[in-house]
Amino acid sequence: MSEIKLLGREDVSKLFKDESLLALLQENAKDSSNHNCESKQIEDWLNWCRDQKRLLKVIERPVPPGILPSNCNGDVIDVRVGGGGPDDTIFKKHPLIQQRVARGNSVLRLKDPEGQITYQPLIFALKKFTGESSIDEDDPISQFKEIVATAKANGEAAHFSAHFFKEVGFVLCIGSKNVHLLARSKDDLNKYTESRYSVAKVVAEAVFSTFQDLNEETLERIYNFSHYTKLTWTFELLNPGTQHVVNLSHLKSPQLNFIAWTLPYFDGRSSSLCAIRPDIAYATIEEHFGLKSVSFDVVKDRNRQSELVKMGYGYEGDVFYFIDEYDNVIGLMKIKTVWYIMIRAIREKAKRYKGSEFSNLVTRRFKSIQQWLNLTDAVVQNWTELALNYGFRNRACVYIYILMVMNTKEEWNNVRLEFHAKGERSVEETARLVGFKLPHDPK
Repeated sequence: MSEIKLLGREDVSKLFKDESLLALLQENAKDSSNHNCESKQIEDWLNWCRDQKRLLKVIERPVPPGILPSNCNGDVIDVRVGGGGPDDTIFKKHPLIQQRVARGNSVLRLKDPEGQITYQPLIFALKKFTGESSIDEDDPISQFKEIVATAKANGEAAHFSAHFFKEVGFVLCIGSKNVHLLARSKDDLNKYTESRYSVAKVVAEAVFSTFQDLNEETLERIYNFSHYTKLTWTFELLNPGTQHVVNLSHLKSPQLNFIAWTLPYFDGRSSSLCAIRPDIAYATIEEHFGLKSVSFDVVKDRNRQSELVKMGYGYEGDVFYFIDEYDNVIGLMKIKTVWYIMIRAIREKAKRYKGSEFSNLVTRRFKSIQQWLNLTDAVVQNWTELALNYGFRNRACVYIYILMVMNTKEEWNNVRLEFHAKGERSVEETARLVGFKLPHDPK
């Protein structure tokens, strides 16, 4: 891949015909005179984050040599929710944190040869989703005009942004929900040896592999557009090697699906949770940037769409983006399928418990889910019978059992031994007989 050049703002604008992309460039490409103000704003935000000692974690790591210009020292600073209980609880109890902290926050602290310190934004991703029970008539989200309902495939969060530095050119910031790194090429990933970077490196490898398949003109658009707008690109990473509940075995390699663009509003006062409406972004993402996006529908009836999603099969659910009359995204909500919730409950209990202990715990969990989702007794009874008889009595039971297989040799061997002990065929042969493709065999 040849080196991507920095274009002037006027030249970048000529690369796009779409009015929404041109508007993003014009509104968010800032002059150098704004850098000091932006740096101070970020520094103030970081100091506020550090003051939330029991609720937020601020983690700093130096940028490895050979990535930033030789006359600069840099530190990547990640901010995450944690330390005072589960993330959901903290966001719910502390509205200011939900307002000012995204699920993915990263800034760069630079120190030049004269000792001057400046801050610049790297990643400011999507805010925390709310649940259905979190909305009432007084909530501004209830005044939505329509909903962009996007499919959630049970993948992992992936973030990307691009930044140009004199001497070295474009540097990419890539990462997962809580950990981000800087790299100019795939080779730079070898410089990150801490275990905390394991997921971020998987994301980075997927990004570099995806970009390797794009032509130079398309990469030029991506890098320059990202640099001038300071957007965070949020993706869902579908990785067959680390699949959770949803079957991803049809993928030969990790796949990135674009979700949304977000802007670095570190003061928490943005009028929209996304840079532009997601559906407008999806209409441009493949044509201008050669990337895949999540599937979506635009709907107006929240209750009806929620019920349709809950009845879905074989996927996690939907994320609802609530749009107001000015096309701002005023709220995010995740709706999960009953299938996913029940499969996950079975899987989590089966990983840890056996025999009567498993039966008691999964039955108790299903009763809790029944109250939460208002499920009928008949539905819960069917799932209970399925869970307690996952010992290969029908196709669905085998399917669930195989889904519970994890990604280590030991766990795979345990499954194979249990199949053998019950007088069944091998796990591979049984899977073939029921038409189910196994996940990739672990290394």
